[in-house]
Amino acid sequence: MKLLIITVGNRQVGWRCKDGIVRCLGISSNPRDATPDHVTELYSELEVEKPKSKYYVRDLGKLFYEKCNQEQDFSSVELLLDRVIIDRESENGLEEVWLIGTDQPAELVAQEFRSGDTLWLTELMAGKIQHQWKNLRVKNWNLKINANDIDQIRAEYEQFILKYLIEKNNSEDNDTILIENKGSVPAIASSLEICMAALVRQFEIIRLTPIEPSPMFVGNSPAQMSAASASEFREQSMSQYFFPLEKSRIISAWERGDFGEAKVWLEGHKNRYFVLFKLVGYLEQALGYDIKSILQEMKGQWLPTKKLKQLAQPELIEAWCKYECLDKYKTSAIIWEYAFQIPIWANSGRLTNAFFLMAQTLERLLYQLYRKDKWLENGWISIPENMIARGIGKDSFNPRLEEMIKVWGEHYNSSDSFCKLLNNIRERRNKIIHDAVSISIEEVRDMWNEAGIKVEPIGEALLIPLQKVNKRIGNLPEKPLLLSLYEWGLTQLRY
Repeated sequence: MKLLIITVGNRQVGWRCKDGIVRCLGISSNPRDATPDHVTELYSELEVEKPKSKYYVRDLGKLFYEKCNQEQDFSSVELLLDRVIIDRESENGLEEVWLIGTDQPAELVAQEFRSGDTLWLTELMAGKIQHQWKNLRVKNWNLKINANDIDQIRAEYEQFILKYLIEKNNSEDNDTILIENKGSVPAIASSLEICMAALVRQFEIIRLTPIEPSPMFVGNSPAQMSAASASEFREQSMSQYFFPLEKSRIISAWERGDFGEAKVWLEGHKNRYFVLFKLVGYLEQALGYDIKSILQEMKGQWLPTKKLKQLAQPELIEAWCKYECLDKYKTSAIIWEYAFQIPIWANSGRLTNAFFLMAQTLERLLYQLYRKDKWLENGWISIPENMIARGIGKDSFNPRLEEMIKVWGEHYNSSDSFCKLLNNIRERRNKIIHDAVSISIEEVRDMWNEAGIKVEPIGEALLIPLQKVNKRIGNLPEKPLLLSLYEWGLTQLRY
């Protein structure tokens, strides 16, 4: 759903008089700036005596509404600020318009100020909208409180707007809320912005600001000056107000691999960072060990999108699309993708988790090498007799990691120091499982140094044993695709 909320002020409604001149219901004579006396002319149009009250909007609005309602014709009503907005948005999915006016109670507010209330302007605007844009629904809501009481205004918003919109958001619709608060009194306008700011994570909130025409009145003489309508407006996503404050939190969560948190912070900025919002969602899902289907979804619904092409260089996207892991039948390449978490976890203080995943991925990759190079057929490994007696054959046999490391050392020209490293990884993996112990960076450094491998940075060092196996499997890329995308996304956020 797309909803437009307008806070109605004194100068938003005009009336096209019999002489063709558009006069505003909130404009009275001001000799200092040659403002025309539209109010007097409008009373003459109605053939009604002008009252002595300083503010005329409430009275004029009621008289013109009664005239329109009686004649069932709102065609003479002009939306001086909002016509340009409704014209465009009605063609871009706008479904509903809320008009917020004022109807201040007599027991709280002096009659002088009540005469400036806009409750009848909301009725005139509603009639005009329904007359000209028949597909739009219109809801009027007139605040029956002091228009300068900020606390009470916010309470009213919470009771009505927040409750209604939060209930609407229980649906699966992707709702957009447009607000136009230029014309109303400051307390009502600013309170609406504060209210909407609380909803930027549930909705896309966009503030639309009509640009006042210059000059505002056109004509040869004061009596013949017509009120001009806005022909342009600015728009700004309200989430942009908060991005400078939240950017560091998004980056921090992304760096740590807390993709769920990063996604929550990006929710309010997905209009601006839609590509990264989608990417962090994929990375979050990838933590759940369903990488094959995630890669397929990215292949069909993210990599080919126009929005990505607007952000990433063509040669970079082309390189990503060539990764074998995007082929659902390339099992080894898909297994390698699970390793994307290893350097992220290692660099964010979760070394034991990173080490354990590295050992698990090592076993998976060696098993793929076992199948690819047909170790059983070549006699490099054999099924134990007790397993054969239990009916375990070639298709159901799963060699142990210890056995696969031994074959690696005997048949793949591996150094003794590297084979020792693989065995140390296996033994430490078992200790983590059986004794629920952790591993320190000093222990990793000692194991890697014995094999002649530098351990800094730790995240890259943990990938080296896997990369050596990858080259024997089929020269898999140095980095998993998901790790490359993770690093690219982080660069975009830091830019």
